[in-house]
Amino acid sequence: MATNGFFAVGGETFKKACDLGMNPACSLLVMACGSGKDNVTTRWSAEAVGNHAAIRWTAAKEAIEALCEAGLV
Repeated sequence: MATNGFFAVGGETFKKACDLGMNPACSLLVMACGSGKDNVTTRWSAEAVGNHAAIRWTAAKEAIEALCEAGLV
């Protein structure tokens, strides 16, 4: 989790991620949780998504790729 326990996700961004499916939506939230102070960059990966959202890392990788293709991350 971010050191101060705060992370932000825009409502429209989250709605678009939900339209892509549950895995992309969960992946977006996990990556946002691991974001830096700017709430824009993250070092968290598919492995982190797997650890925090119980999604297979291979499925998380596909979800992150879908988020990238949609321009959400």
